[in-house]
Amino acid sequence: MNPAGSVLFAFAGASARSRLLSLQPKSLLALLLLLSAVVGAQAQFGAEAITARSRSAQFVVRASRLARAVPQQLSTNRSCLLLEPTIAAVSCERVKALLLRQLRAADAWRGKVFVTLYPAQTANDGISLRAEYFRDGWQYEISVPDVVDRVTYVKAMTQILLLEIANRGAAERSAELPLWLVEGFSEELLASGELQMALSKPQDFANGLALSASFVDGVRDNPLERAHRKLLDRTPLTFEQLSWPAENEFKAGQEDVYRGSAHLFVHSLFALNDGAECFRSALAVMPRFLNWQFALLEGFKPHFARVLDVEKWWALEAAHFQGRDLNHTWTAEESWNRFEETLASRMQTQTETNGLRVWSSLSLQQIIQDWQPDVQDEFLNRKLQDLNALRLRLHVDLVPLVDEYRSVIEVFIQKRTRSGFVLFSRKASLLRQAKAEAVARLDVLDSNRNALRSKPVAVPTTAKN
Repeated sequence: MNPAGSVLFAFAGASARSRLLSLQPKSLLALLLLLSAVVGAQAQFGAEAITARSRSAQFVVRASRLARAVPQQLSTNRSCLLLEPTIAAVSCERVKALLLRQLRAADAWRGKVFVTLYPAQTANDGISLRAEYFRDGWQYEISVPDVVDRVTYVKAMTQILLLEIANRGAAERSAELPLWLVEGFSEELLASGELQMALSKPQDFANGLALSASFVDGVRDNPLERAHRKLLDRTPLTFEQLSWPAENEFKAGQEDVYRGSAHLFVHSLFALNDGAECFRSALAVMPRFLNWQFALLEGFKPHFARVLDVEKWWALEAAHFQGRDLNHTWTAEESWNRFEETLASRMQTQTETNGLRVWSSLSLQQIIQDWQPDVQDEFLNRKLQDLNALRLRLHVDLVPLVDEYRSVIEVFIQKRTRSGFVLFSRKASLLRQAKAEAVARLDVLDSNRNALRSKPVAVPTTAKN
């Protein structure tokens, strides 16, 4: 089994290049039952098939026209979706739209996806995926039970959409998606609060009108709430554990730790300044590498030169996450206010001899450029302490920006300290250079902060049944 949990076998009549990536099931018996169910469903297609195409024409959904009674234990399970071709086609497009928005990418699909709905027997029936290469490019087939667990469904669609994006420039060899990418990305989509992307077939009627159960969550104030619940009193997994998970990572009660860790890892990568662009770059080069870690380094080249750099960065991110009480973080609006109050430095100054003392606001740039070293050192270290305390209660989306400010101050202090150990003739030059670099970085951060601050704040809404 490879890192993405792939199982290799081919449907009847498939080419030798076909690959089936099975999210479920985990046993050979369940696998055979899945194959039997899918082949049986396909045998009913043809004249007895219902086909629906999605708006972009990327998804073609098929199901048997023959009516059947859904088992009662499935029709009453609120965690499951009841799918039919039209609803499934719309749902596929909605998952894709949300995924592309996360990647900040346009819809430039190349591989068509054929979705087969087969009759479900239990809530744990398998979902299988096959990628097949033809002369004109890749095509994908995914077999989904017509009653499927909501989270499993979103995960399956996330996997096939990421695979289609990664394979756009591939010739014959399919990309190998790491498990953490599929798990973490699907959790990120689920945490967005837009769960109406996965719709359910109408089940109830009132006055002759069909009523569909659509689960809609408002935008959550804390996008890592799901990860926090999964990692409550648990330590996030290391990068090595995420990369090469052992079998015991998926025993009963353990799978949530992996999913929560993967979610935090993916969310933290996206939180980097150019995280979405780096993800797109990593996906584009993934088919070129047998080891996906090289693709990750290639895509995130501005941030990591070696795997060791990723490990160190992730260890710090995980440690900061554990130190945060996410149940008591401030709202986005309050976080902005606290952040800007912490950055602002109000000082009393005297305008002239015997004149009135007035309050004025000084920027970090002014303090670094103009203040004397002894006073400057005390102030900057106190500012670092304030920012460290601030990030524990800050809205999670602002934490990366706070860390950038902390980094500028820390680097400046280090360079200024090192300049004290060089010849006097070079000391002034090195100090001027350190000041210029710090001021330039702070100017960029201030510009980014003002741009982010001007964006509208998401207002949480309450879901109504």
